[in-house]
Amino acid sequence: MTKLMKQRRKKSYNYQTNRRRVKKRMEKKTKFGVKIDCDVLKESWDNRKSVKENLKTLGVASDANDVVTKIKSVKNQFIETRLGTDENIDSKPEPKPEDNSTEVVQKLE
Repeated sequence: MTKLMKQRRKKSYNYQTNRRRVKKRMEKKTKFGVKIDCDVLKESWDNRKSVKENLKTLGVASDANDVVTKIKSVKNQFIETRLGTDENIDSKPEPKPEDNSTEVVQKLE
């Protein structure tokens, strides 16, 4: 067999680790081994990109809280009007520039 110490060390089996658990953990941690069930998303999915980058290029939101603008409560609006900082209430915030990849969203609908 092998005579080098490094090679012998690599051949030893670790009985203390649960191989099934390690494999599942590795599947969750890798960004390239994502399983996609939807055929529409699977066609335009790029395995070289991360999940967030793929969803961004496809035009699908990865986090719904980032997409929805913050809604001010009635109490905060009243306080702002009393203090005179009423400038931002009437004007709407500028929307973020979106990608022109609405084809995937239309196919999903």
